[in-house]
Amino acid sequence: MRATFLGKLGVLLAAFSVPLCCLAGEMPSLKDLDLGEHVTGPRRTVREFAGHVVLIEFWNINISGSMSIFAELEKQQNAHSKEGLIVIASHIKSNTADAQAIKSVADEKGAKTISMYLGTTIKGVTVGNNVPYAALFDNTGKCAYMGLPGPGAPKTKGFADYLKECIEGAPAGALGDHKLVKLASFADALKNNTPPSAILKKALVLVNSSDAETADEAKYVVENLTTFGTKLIESADALKLTNPPKCMADLQQVAKDYADTDVGQEARKALAALKDDKEFNSQMRAWQLLEKMKAIDTKLDAKAKDKTERTSEKFRRRNADALRELKSIYIALKKQHPDSNALAGAEEIMTKYELLGTEKEKEGKEKDKEKKDK
Repeated sequence: MRATFLGKLGVLLAAFSVPLCCLAGEMPSLKDLDLGEHVTGPRRTVREFAGHVVLIEFWNINISGSMSIFAELEKQQNAHSKEGLIVIASHIKSNTADAQAIKSVADEKGAKTISMYLGTTIKGVTVGNNVPYAALFDNTGKCAYMGLPGPGAPKTKGFADYLKECIEGAPAGALGDHKLVKLASFADALKNNTPPSAILKKALVLVNSSDAETADEAKYVVENLTTFGTKLIESADALKLTNPPKCMADLQQVAKDYADTDVGQEARKALAALKDDKEFNSQMRAWQLLEKMKAIDTKLDAKAKDKTERTSEKFRRRNADALRELKSIYIALKKQHPDSNALAGAEEIMTKYELLGTEKEKEGKEKDKEKKDK
């Protein structure tokens, strides 16, 4: 069920191709969010988002295509509310639409359980008129995805992949669909951002309760929280060579969330092992170079109105220093880490500004010169 919903959402959003424009080099977090004016649906506060996966979808009443997403957003909210997903549909700031008009459209399109707002803003982010746009925040409040709300380029992750990843990584869903009676407060605590370690410690004590129902529920909580934490460690370890920064960040999060438990100890052991892993550290250095390229790319994106402008001579002259820095970092990455997975991401950025062809041409000339010299 989960995969079906997420797949449909990714396919539906694939038709829209203009990303959110981040004005700073770093992705925003929930602390940068201002919800704006509440229109209909559950009234939310940014404070209650702690521990939840939050999806904000921007739309415009004057663009019919941006409203076609409501049905899927409703399905997402209903399917994953137990796992802590909160969906916000926000109409962009407008002088031609008021709250009543937006509410009428929302009712007509069947938006019932999602929260509807007007004029939501994210500090450092500019939302254009090509909507829908998506901003996705994980359960730690970090921005997991911002930009094109659809599939990624071939062999890269798209919006639906990031959403699935965030939902599966949120502790709120660790206890599954099993309804707790005696320990119902444990499930509520997870949704309210209580660390799994605090709940796990209490459950371990209650496993020996004289009340059979309490003991059984405690065993269920211990088993599921332990399994969930172990899966997070395994998932992080699988990223060791393909995405080392996320591998380390995820292990650090597990160590924090499961502090003073066996799962937390395993996460700390995994982190310690990374320090002596030569291949991991090599990949990490490569990805750090890629992150520098991404930061430059984000700033350049903010200065370009569209794809055409990014490759214009005027744009190149105006941003010559930044483009030279991109080339320099790319050359260093390719020379120092030719087999790194980060190279594909670097080449994608270079291609975006039509810089990759010039570099390959330069390499070809250098190889020809070496042959002649021999």
